[in-house]
Amino acid sequence: MERAVIMEDGAEIQVQSLPFDIQTGRGDLPAFHLATIEQNHIRKILHYTNGNKAETARLLDIGLATLYRKIEEYGLK
Repeated sequence: MERAVIMEDGAEIQVQSLPFDIQTGRGDLPAFHLATIEQNHIRKILHYTNGNKAETARLLDIGLATLYRKIEEYGLK
C-alpha cells in the first residue's frame, strides 16, 4: 500500500498504481524473469504517458526504435 500511495499522483489510489501482480490477481507468482519485469515496466510507463511512445522512450532512457521493437516483442499495445 505504501508503494501505491507513493506512485499515485491523485487523491485516490487507482488500480494502475498497484503492482502488476496484484492488479492481475497473481500475487503468488513473483516475476523473476527480467523479460517479465521489463514488459510490466514498459506497460506501466506507456499507461502513465497515455500511450505517448516518444515520452515513454524518453522516460525509459531508450531509443524510440528500441521501444517499438520491445512493444512488438512483448505484444504490447
